[in-house]
Amino acid sequence: MIRRLTEEDHHQCLSLLTPYAAENLFIIGDIEAFGYDQPFQKLWGDFSENGELRAVLLKYEKLYSICTR
Repeated sequence: MIRRLTEEDHHQCLSLLTPYAAENLFIIGDIEAFGYDQPFQKLWGDFSENGELRAVLLKYEKLYSICTR
């Protein structure tokens, strides 16, 4: 299931992103700087059937960045 990420997903999101922090620096930096609720930045997550986050998609202005497990 794909849905918008919120502050409630922060722990799970960072758990997915931080093992490969260098590759996910742009996503991590934007989350830390702007959070999850900005008009110019949207974050979506793909969750498995058991609720585990397995991918993050960031849209910043017109730029997209993705992280998958």
